[in-house]
Amino acid sequence: MLYPTHSTAYYVGVTGGRLTKVTCLGWRGQGEEWEKNQYGNPFCNESAMFHTSQQTMFRCNVFWKCDAGGETGMMVWETTPKVQVPTSVPIPPAMDPGGHGGSHGPLANEFLTALLEDREPAVSVYEALAMTAPGIVAHQSALKGGELLEIPSFDKR
Repeated sequence: MLYPTHSTAYYVGVTGGRLTKVTCLGWRGQGEEWEKNQYGNPFCNESAMFHTSQQTMFRCNVFWKCDAGGETGMMVWETTPKVQVPTSVPIPPAMDPGGHGGSHGPLANEFLTALLEDREPAVSVYEALAMTAPGIVAHQSALKGGELLEIPSFDKR
């Protein structure tokens, strides 16, 4: 749940809504590899159910250890994204497009260009916090056996 690219960013990025409360369960896995993993995370799989600012629910699973053999991202319901991202974002010729299908380079270029042009980047600090904080709180919920927790809002007031 601490990796928003594969969890909470889907809801926030597509709808512009916010995740407001969460209950999350974690599975510890079996064997020494999960008892002593390099991150100190006791869970290899976590499943969260979020309340949203749009009075809906958002379910998110982050499974690193499963029999399916990979990851699947799925949106069951979508609205028009708040920010339309072009299919090809230009980056400087010397810049490596990076991981996740070449998304890192364009994201870094957009952020740096926004700084140079003194404007808000496509993913503002408020959007980044709205994508990241829910995963952190979800993980805290899993550590507390699934306790329902409030997610703080960092939006401008």
